[in-house]
Amino acid sequence: SVYIDELWVEAKKQNPSYALWALCLLCTNIGFLSRVSIIKATPLSVLFFITFINGLCYQNLVMILLIPILFAIYHSGFLICFFPLLAFSLVEFSQVKLSQPKIRKSFLVYLLTLLGLTIGIILHPDNIEYLKFIKYQGFDIALFSHLANKIEIGNEWAAPTLKTVILSNFPIMLAALPMLSFGVVKFRKLESKQKFLLINSILIFALYLRSARFIEYLIPSILLYLLSILPSREDINKKIILPSLIFALAWFPISVNSLISKQEVIMPKSMIIWLRKNSQEGEMICNLDWTDFPELAFYLPNNKYLYGSDPRYLAFQNVKLYNQLANFLLTPNSTDLLEIEQTAECNVILVSNKMPNAYNFIKNKISEKIEFRDYVVSKSNQE
Repeated sequence: SVYIDELWVEAKKQNPSYALWALCLLCTNIGFLSRVSIIKATPLSVLFFITFINGLCYQNLVMILLIPILFAIYHSGFLICFFPLLAFSLVEFSQVKLSQPKIRKSFLVYLLTLLGLTIGIILHPDNIEYLKFIKYQGFDIALFSHLANKIEIGNEWAAPTLKTVILSNFPIMLAALPMLSFGVVKFRKLESKQKFLLINSILIFALYLRSARFIEYLIPSILLYLLSILPSREDINKKIILPSLIFALAWFPISVNSLISKQEVIMPKSMIIWLRKNSQEGEMICNLDWTDFPELAFYLPNNKYLYGSDPRYLAFQNVKLYNQLANFLLTPNSTDLLEIEQTAECNVILVSNKMPNAYNFIKNKISEKIEFRDYVVSKSNQE
């Protein structure tokens, strides 16, 4: 709610005539809605992002310092700040005539941003582990995820398909592409703020093509650019708001249906009860799918689990176990399964039909197992 309020404030500041129109477009974007509806800090991250963009737009030095501090303390996505900062740099140094005071102020912007991020990291209560996490996620996974070619990384890190780019973003792209093209062609005639928002949108779009998860930053970036480039007219609301609302309301069910149509595998209660009775406190449960971890940890907090985040983190922690798991998931066999049990020191192995190869192998080839709805659990050395 705070994020939507902030976006509304920024939209009104950029162009009050089209602010409501921009929010209508926002409600038509399937990818954006799915990302911000996840129960995590994504809206907080995007809130900091658009507020930082606003600070750069109007060169508000207080915001340029304060937002990076808060961003770095509360969310590891603070590295996204470097993209609008790069856009700001390109605009500032593309000017033919730069006065000495303007150069000094530009460098002050960079200095305050870096200072803010540094202060935020220092103030973070677990900054050493925080920096390790940022290295793993921001560089090893985000930039070099092709190295994890044995186990698929989370879908959010994958590059979007052409179909996803078109269908998920159709209404916004329909409005944005002509304006982006206009901005590129008429770049020299644009105001500095418009140039900054245009370049920032292009940079974030390139980032989105690398990983679909950056849709949450792309859509607000494009909307802020559109609002800056469209002419402000007092009579425009009557002409476009009603058609926009009708279009948004017509498209919104499509967006919502896309979000809820995916059939999620729900962990059966009977399996939780069985695991609680048949595993000791502190015993390792080998979850072959890392996405099962949140539910398992919630219902069975006293057990240990193989991994609870992206498989790349398992590789950083235990390369041998990572390779054993990777080999088993590619070509399930009894030898690899036994090696996983020995290396992880676990007797209980759990997998759902979301991983059909491993699921079918344990279901059909392993004698000591028990089946639940959508899940199968093997337990060796049962007493």
